[in-house]
Formats: sequence, C-alpha cells, structure tokens
Amino acid sequence: MAEGTNIADEPRDGLTFDAQLENTAVGDLADGTDLMAVLAAARCNQMSGAMERIFELTTAYALEREQFGRPLAKFQAIQQNLAVLAEQVAASNAAAEMATEAVEGNISRMAVGAAKTRVGEAAGIAASIAHQVVGAMGVTQEFSLHHLTRRLWSWREEYGNETYWAREIGLATAKLGSDELWPAITAV
Repeated sequence: MAEGTNIADEPRDGLTFDAQLENTAVGDLADGTDLMAVLAAARCNQMSGAMERIFELTTAYALEREQFGRPLAKFQAIQQNLAVLAEQVAASNAAAEMATEAVEGNISRMAVGAAKTRVGEAAGIAASIAHQVVGAMGVTQEFSLHHLTRRLWSWREEYGNETYWAREIGLATAKLGSDELWPAITAV
C-alpha cells in the first residue's frame, strides 16, 4: 500500500495486489456490477452538491461585498457570471440525477459517462467563475470556497475524467452502428 492524498488533502492510498484475479475484469464486481459506473455516478452527485454550495457561497459574497459604494452583485459583469454559474449548477444537477437513474437496476454505462462528462465540465466552469467573483478571499482559510473547488478539481479526475468517458461513449457509439444509435440515445 502506498499512502497518498489528492489536491484537496483527502486520503488517496494506492493498493497493489500480489495475487491475480481470474475471470474478473478490472472494475467489475463478482456479480458483474460495473463498479466504475456506480462510483462515477456517486461522484457526479458529490460534485453536483459541491457546486450548489459554491453557488450559495459566491452569491452571498457578491451580495455582501461592496465595491465603489455598491454590492458586487449590482455590477452587470458579476450578474452575468452568477447567471452562468447557476446554469452550470442546474446542468450538473440534471446530469447527476440522470447518473443516479442510470445505475438503478440495469446500469447504462453510456448515460453515466454522459453525466460524468457534463458534471466535470460544469465543475471546471463553476470553480473558475466562483474564484473570479470572490477573488483572493476564495483561497483564505476563513472562506470555505477553496475547500470545495479543490475537491471538484480532484473529483473530476476520479472514476474517469471527461476524456475517459468521452472515449468510452465514442467506442460504444461506434460499436452500435447507424441502425442502433438512435434507439440507444432515446433509451437513455
């Protein structure tokens, strides 16, 4: 075992197995459950919740902090950024819900992959906007924004990042062929 942490200082230890597992694909449980998809769906929900809290913190800060005699939230550029942040939070909530539904019962790897990809994209945009609005205050110990954004940056990479899942979706799509593509998309 190799001890380690991610950029949010959460423990991330590495395990090495000496024994070889026969007839078991990496990422599958003994009953055939796609562990990677289940964990990715769970991570989607964690990321979505973190983005909701980031939106709350950023909005509250913009309403309280004054510049040039008025709250930051009264500036059009800040309002635009908060609107985009809200859009990313809503998109991540919808994607996380889709991921949850995709692992209930018969797992849809394609739906989980689409959700993880969209939530990961939203995480990058949300963290960027939040730190732009909050400025240097966002990295102080007194303000919890950086605790959330560092987790988002780390969680984007865990259980498949956007590139991993986009590749998985692309390969699955290519295997379907033209006749099966539309039914697969509408089934999700």
